[in-house]
Amino acid sequence: MGREAMAKLNEWEKEPDHKEFKYKGYDCEINRTEEVGILCGYVIIDQNNKLFGFDCGHAGDYVPGMYPPYAMIFINSDDLGGRAGKYRNIQFVTDEIKKLVDQVAEYETAKGNEASHEA
Repeated sequence: MGREAMAKLNEWEKEPDHKEFKYKGYDCEINRTEEVGILCGYVIIDQNNKLFGFDCGHAGDYVPGMYPPYAMIFINSDDLGGRAGKYRNIQFVTDEIKKLVDQVAEYETAKGNEASHEA
């Protein structure tokens, strides 16, 4: 695809649909849903693949795979004062996953400290 054609693509068409990375020892993953094109972020907590995660398809989020007028349900709620929703890109999801890992790590540290005090 040429530079001119790439420039006409929307942000969600230019970024990857999947990303895996490690942060503070935790495996992290981002996946785009096929149905509506939103990104979902996950932190894998243990070897049994327990996940904590979130998706970017809520009020205030722009949902690229929905066509008007249905997309308007998400991007023009009264709570937003009619403002357009914001597309949550892969960098946003990566940053939010890191915040989630920080919270999980803090919890596990506190939990470990409690267990050592109980012994």
